[in-house]
Amino acid sequence: MSFNPILSRRHFLAAMGVAGAGAALTACAGTGSSESSGGGGAAGDANTIVWWSNHPANSKDVELELIARFEAENPDLKVQLVDAGANYAEVSQKFNAAVSGGDLPDLVVLSDTEWFNFALNGATANIDEIAKRNNIDTSSYVESLYNDYEHGGGHYGLPFARSTTLFYYNKDLWAQAGLPDRGPESWEEFTEWGPQLQEARGGSGHALGWGDATNYLSWTFEGPMWSMGGNYSEGWESRLTTPETIRTVEWLKSTVDGGWATISTDVTNEFVTGLIGSCIQSTGDLSSVTNGATFDWGVAPLPNPTGEGACPTGGAGLGIP
Repeated sequence: MSFNPILSRRHFLAAMGVAGAGAALTACAGTGSSESSGGGGAAGDANTIVWWSNHPANSKDVELELIARFEAENPDLKVQLVDAGANYAEVSQKFNAAVSGGDLPDLVVLSDTEWFNFALNGATANIDEIAKRNNIDTSSYVESLYNDYEHGGGHYGLPFARSTTLFYYNKDLWAQAGLPDRGPESWEEFTEWGPQLQEARGGSGHALGWGDATNYLSWTFEGPMWSMGGNYSEGWESRLTTPETIRTVEWLKSTVDGGWATISTDVTNEFVTGLIGSCIQSTGDLSSVTNGATFDWGVAPLPNPTGEGACPTGGAGLGIP
């Protein structure tokens, strides 16, 4: 399936203005959309931009603030914020249905695990081509985050609600176990800490909690995997069966088999309530932990003993249909 976008100043202006919160632009372009209600341009209104979002990490108030700033700078344009789903998956499902024959938005929040599917199918516009055609400078974006949307020599998204993983830990438990007030410097070090933390718990709960498959284990475990030499893939080549990757997965299994780690269906809640003493979660969980934890807690970067990088990015960006 391929698409031939109809150029329109307002769509790219919306993406840059909303994501950049005030970027000065001279001309913008994006895609056309349908004429029916709910699609791009709000029932055919050329001055209304329809933005589909799931409001990542309870960010609706932030989105509304960005919209207010944008509309103040562009009084001839309005932005209609649409609740397009409860999570990234629901937004992608709704957008996929629209691509197949429905009303398209002008902007859509696309997860970092979903955007490339639409890029591969030609459902989203190449930002580089649009920016070049209209003399738009995209260098104000963090280069590494902007390059996450690179495909086939172009970029098919703009960074918006981006996140990284963090190591969360219960400082009270650390003190009880006699450990230094910091995160581990390597996962080998934490393998030594795990049993000590478990002993300090007195037989209840676990020292560490991993999310299950539907709670982003593949993402939160990516950092430990990298730091120990494993990888899911290199480019389009799978690395799942390499000795290094197998070894890291076996280590993950050993943390649970050893009795000091567990698999959780609600990692943040179990950390906040003290059922687990540490976890790897998103920066997007900081507010939930801040509001919910009744003990002294801290965060630390994920161990990066080789210095080559061991912290994956996540979250979502903005796509232009």
